[in-house]
Amino acid sequence: MEAELNKFNYLNVGAFALSWLLNSEADLGPDFPFLNGMRELGRRYESIVTPAETTFLISHLVLLFQGIFTVTQMLPSYRDSRLVQDGVQHWFFASAVAQLFWSIDLGFENIVGSLFSVLFMACMVYSNGQILMNQAAMTEAEQTSEQYWLLRFPFNLHTGWTMAVFIMSVNAFITFIGSGGFIQLIFGILSLIGFAAMSWKMLLANGDKPNYAIPSVLSWFVVSNMFLK
Repeated sequence: MEAELNKFNYLNVGAFALSWLLNSEADLGPDFPFLNGMRELGRRYESIVTPAETTFLISHLVLLFQGIFTVTQMLPSYRDSRLVQDGVQHWFFASAVAQLFWSIDLGFENIVGSLFSVLFMACMVYSNGQILMNQAAMTEAEQTSEQYWLLRFPFNLHTGWTMAVFIMSVNAFITFIGSGGFIQLIFGILSLIGFAAMSWKMLLANGDKPNYAIPSVLSWFVVSNMFLK
């Protein structure tokens, strides 16, 4: 008997629709009052780790794979997959809602708004992290290569990107509160150490299955910061 669509399948559709609204425009966000694109963070609060604007084009790649996931998880053969029902659950939707509040928050140029910008982005990282951990906890026997690329890879890619933007948000907050150049340099160095540590964990301390997606996104962020400005 064919499995029926349930609340998680519909939440994923809603999550993608929201993600598309926030990331599909040329400026990676709609031009509405108090609803700003992702590039706005770099434009308003440039810091040591603010990359070139071309870096943000990777959001379109993330959006593409999110769309592939969204369509796939509606198909009869995948809609009741554990990777969707027990892996993604409501976390994709939670991540999209966190980005919505993050985008709205960018419209408030004050210290409270800057702080909440960091907190909302942390919520995005946490939500995506929950998806990765839930899916990774399932046995490899339950997963094919096809399932990985359609149901897991999109969230690996998105997690790497949200990690990078979270670090960018932290440095933007340090800049916004008027910290001196030395403090900004310290946080910039700590950010690079954080990128290296996360990449090391995913490549060398991730069990039998290294995660190449997250280190690749973080590397793109660092390289563009160093060479594409």
